[in-house]
Amino acid sequence: MPTDRVLIVGGGLAGPSLALALARQNIRSSIFELRPTRTIAEGSISLAPNALRALDHVIGVYDRLKAAAFSYRRLAMHADDGYLFGHLVQHDDEYDALRILRSTLHNIMLDACEEQPELVQVRYGVRITSIEDRDDGVTLHFEDGTTARGDILIGADGIHSKVREHILGASAPTPTFLGSCMLTGTLPLASLNAPPDWTFPAVLFTHVGLVSVWPHNPSGTEAAWCVAEDLPPKDRAAWREYAASGAAARAAKRNYAGVQTPVIRALMDNLWTPHCIPELPRWHRARVCLIGDAAHALPPNGQGSAMAFEDAAYLARLLGAHPLGAPRDVARVFAQFERNRRPRIERVRALAHGTGGAKGGTAAGWKYTLKKWGMAAYFAWNGYELRDERISGYDVTKQDVGVGVE
Repeated sequence: MPTDRVLIVGGGLAGPSLALALARQNIRSSIFELRPTRTIAEGSISLAPNALRALDHVIGVYDRLKAAAFSYRRLAMHADDGYLFGHLVQHDDEYDALRILRSTLHNIMLDACEEQPELVQVRYGVRITSIEDRDDGVTLHFEDGTTARGDILIGADGIHSKVREHILGASAPTPTFLGSCMLTGTLPLASLNAPPDWTFPAVLFTHVGLVSVWPHNPSGTEAAWCVAEDLPPKDRAAWREYAASGAAARAAKRNYAGVQTPVIRALMDNLWTPHCIPELPRWHRARVCLIGDAAHALPPNGQGSAMAFEDAAYLARLLGAHPLGAPRDVARVFAQFERNRRPRIERVRALAHGTGGAKGGTAAGWKYTLKKWGMAAYFAWNGYELRDERISGYDVTKQDVGVGVE
């Protein structure tokens, strides 16, 4: 019989992935989402082997994702004049990497949740007013006067987390703007007028920053593209105005005007603004714990969603191995979750900062030329293919689920 009802705040990617992983452990959960309906998430994301291991072996949606995504093994790296530095290896012995629309990924997860109503409930349009955390359980109080009670509460409510405020109180940090915005769009791959010997996905290293192009449908005929722009801070309303007015696209066109590569000249459209949060002093308190961006929003590096999937997979494995009873049992599980996941997150964060952030570092004139040929020499020295398994080689299914004494 299903046991240990888990309350999950947040219906993005982290929340449903945790609910699905818990369902495979026969643990009931309820997801509470602020938005009134399913949202159509914009853009596309890459799923490296570390994310796919979690999505396959623990969360259980890999086959559906693979059928809807573009599969690839290498990422081409070019200079702004089209020169091919080499490739970044993206696959391992078990999985090729995938690129998929966020909306497709999100809908696959929510569909899978709704297919098992005896184990997963999803409720939209609810706003939390308070969280009551007691020795015998957690109660959520909502703006409409209703409540929900469970054994534990997991905050998967993103960078502007309400649950994080409950855990940390007045010390909860304000998300920090990273000083750049991400301009993205989609287009038919054929419209790029790329040379016939080019392969995709591809990243172009320019004196302005990085431009990337990613096929995202199974046939590889449709692609997403992305460029980064450095900007001063704005509030949410100002960001919406910046995008809607066309200023974002105009700024990108102006900054990239000197780059004449046909692939880059074929681009420009929407925007999102990356934020991060500093390292938190703790991710849990009593019967409440954070996962995903609520715990550790990272600089853009292609691994933000993967970290949420790893979090969900590992926490579900812990909860499956240790049925919850007394508060001490909960504390041990959450402490082990944080003890295992925090070093992993900080390593990924450090590697993201090491790549130069969203823009990958900019340079002009002789500095760009020096950096360009330094990259060329590095790729040549390594046989024109680079493989880095520090992130993608991680296997969440092999992580210890034992707990210590608190």
